[in-house]
Amino acid sequence: MNKMLKSKVIYTVFSLLLVFTACSDWTETESLDLVEADIEKDNPELYAQYLSNLRAYRNIDHKMTYVWFDNIKDMPNSRGQRINAIPDSVDVVNLTNPEELSSWVISDMKSVRENKGMKFVFTISYPDLEKEYEQYLLQNGETGDETVDGFLAYAEEFVNKKLSIIDKYNYDGISVLFYGMKTTHLTEAAKKAYLARENAFMSKVSGWVSQNSNKLFIFEGYPQNLTDKSILKEAKFIVIRTESLKYASGLSYEVLLSIEDGVPTDRFVITVSTKSLDPTDLKTGYYYNTENELVSCIPLAAEWIVTYESKFTKAGLGILNVQNDYYNSGNSYQNIRNAISTMNPSPKK
Repeated sequence: MNKMLKSKVIYTVFSLLLVFTACSDWTETESLDLVEADIEKDNPELYAQYLSNLRAYRNIDHKMTYVWFDNIKDMPNSRGQRINAIPDSVDVVNLTNPEELSSWVISDMKSVRENKGMKFVFTISYPDLEKEYEQYLLQNGETGDETVDGFLAYAEEFVNKKLSIIDKYNYDGISVLFYGMKTTHLTEAAKKAYLARENAFMSKVSGWVSQNSNKLFIFEGYPQNLTDKSILKEAKFIVIRTESLKYASGLSYEVLLSIEDGVPTDRFVITVSTKSLDPTDLKTGYYYNTENELVSCIPLAAEWIVTYESKFTKAGLGILNVQNDYYNSGNSYQNIRNAISTMNPSPKK
């Protein structure tokens, strides 16, 4: 897409987005679809133009916005619990409760995907696998041949079960979380056992990735610790989990730690969290600024994304617990909307 057309698409999307945002900042529970329906009814041609430009926006070069959404199973009692209330310019949504989806979640996913071009994924987590297997051993003990690591068969079953829900709920892809470790300090026996476990997990993932090139694949964690880094070439993003940092100044260091031979440097996403809904929690979702004051980490992370870096590409921003930002003291999802505008500013006329 040429530069002039790209500028036109971004300008049109964000200009129209301001109109719709002004009309739809509400938190009442009485009619969850009323505002969007009114917009479509009052000016269907303008709304259709907006949606068309929004879908085109997905295909141009821009800083990606990747969010984690805590989808509930019960019928929502607030618009903040609805997927269709997530800001339109969010690119990818990770559902944190990906199984046994409610009918309203499935309906929202379908509508948002078809009309707005948003994609939906879920995480297959190696740390979760390890915890689940430990719990299994506590409940059942070691069984069978003690010379065989039961984790290997358990890992295959775990990954297969997760992969089975992709088609069941029509997900657009998966995100795989793996931290791992370096093996230089391990004995040969311990190294062999560790690598067998890593391979049991990652080989199933790699097999799926190679057979599903039309699906979205995201890697999260420590890419430098992967034994076989070739799978990273297939990843749309490499997500470095930085949500525990307290200073934006540490973001570059965390990314640089992950760079070594075999790790692509053109697709890094860093993560932050929204503020907790618990008013006593002054840790989650905050950075210390240059005056050592606690401030929302999202604006500072978005500013970091657009600063130049010579050693790697800042591909976008990941935001955990995105639904919390719906309930801020300003407009709904104000921090998210501002971050998207910071990373992808509308061209000036």
